Amino acid sequence: MHRILPLLSALPALGLCSPQESAADEQGGEVWTQEQLEAATRRIQGDVERLRGAKFLRPVEVRITDQAGFLEHALERVEKVVPEGTIERDQAMARMLALVPPDMDVWAETLAVLSDAVGGFYDPGTDTFYLMESFTGKLAEIILAHELTHALDDQLFGIDRPLVERAANADASSAFSAVVEGSGTALMGLWTMQHIGEIPPEELAAASELGAGAMASAPPYLWKPMLASYLQGQRFLNRGYRHLRRQGKSYLDVVAHAFAEPPLSTEQVLHPEKYWDAELRDDPRAIAHRLDALPVGWEPMGSTVFGELLWALVVADESERAPPDFTDPMAASTMVFTNEAATGWDGDQALLLARGAARVLHVATLWDDAAEAAGFRTALEARRGGIAASLAALDADGAGSGLLFAAAPAPDGVTFTLYHGLPEAELPALLATLAPPDSAGD
Repeated sequence: MHRILPLLSALPALGLCSPQESAADEQGGEVWTQEQLEAATRRIQGDVERLRGAKFLRPVEVRITDQAGFLEHALERVEKVVPEGTIERDQAMARMLALVPPDMDVWAETLAVLSDAVGGFYDPGTDTFYLMESFTGKLAEIILAHELTHALDDQLFGIDRPLVERAANADASSAFSAVVEGSGTALMGLWTMQHIGEIPPEELAAASELGAGAMASAPPYLWKPMLASYLQGQRFLNRGYRHLRRQGKSYLDVVAHAFAEPPLSTEQVLHPEKYWDAELRDDPRAIAHRLDALPVGWEPMGSTVFGELLWALVVADESERAPPDFTDPMAASTMVFTNEAATGWDGDQALLLARGAARVLHVATLWDDAAEAAGFRTALEARRGGIAASLAALDADGAGSGLLFAAAPAPDGVTFTLYHGLPEAELPALLATLAPPDSAGD
């Protein structure tokens, strides 16, 4: 579902980079010259090569940009790697599931969060890094360490092709983004620890503010998957290193393996043993709805896979939805990205149908066993009130809205439908045209 943030390959938050609180602001608006940026890039490139144990294959172009430049880049990235209709589809799904307010412009709010938090971004495929003009000094070098790692990974393994290949599966896309961002975060952390004594305390204090304001006031749907790609991605790779170093493998070997055979789900990122340990390996089961002839006027808006990370957001209780204190350096290390109800996920598919302003979201999920399926259904039932309120708000004409559970094809499944803009009596005929979903895997 929500796949826009990591696709931008920006460096947000993490206690390191809020342009509103940057070193350049502390220095009275000073901005690096192109020559200063290029000199710093040459130094940091050497550090990245040393820490990663690999050489750049070709030069990396570096530029200084501003917020307008970032927004232009974001729009170009979406046009390049996001299939047409994805933003509209994801917004409709998020509203129906009460992940965002029913009147929220999700794309506009996404850009607002990123604009408040981004420090720099790398453009895969063009070998170009952009540093936001408000950054100088050691904080800029930290950003360089992260983004130049993206450049190295892109040259060695490629970033855009796997993203495009996974565009139809939001969960698989998120899992691959965790590899990309986890790699950058891991090396950035090593570089920062080696240079921690060189970073002025006032810069660290300013950095602790990060993009706190924008994220604290935004729904977790807008920032939590993004932070998961950085924090859980690093944890995923670190777990792989602990596992493979017994075989004499280096961290570069681990990264290369993860790029060559990316995790298939956020479940495998959140529970790394389900990827790295052959005995515990848990690949998702695929589900595919087969569309027969839809009733006149109905059209599919697309389908996707939510995965454990997003289902955890859907069924989260109010305490889990409260934002952490982003100014607390320990907040990131204690952040939780899943919950008991979402653990045990084994596959899903969500299909969105439209007729005018009416929307029907039909979801089939699979779980490790019947008990896990029952636990998820109970948690979703507990969110019924909030979901029903969102659906009612989306039903501008009062035609009808609601959440209905259907008989699952197996005890380890949960199938349900959310709808607004049509009477419940119309649903059986519509749903009857959806052939039972095919599933694969054990």
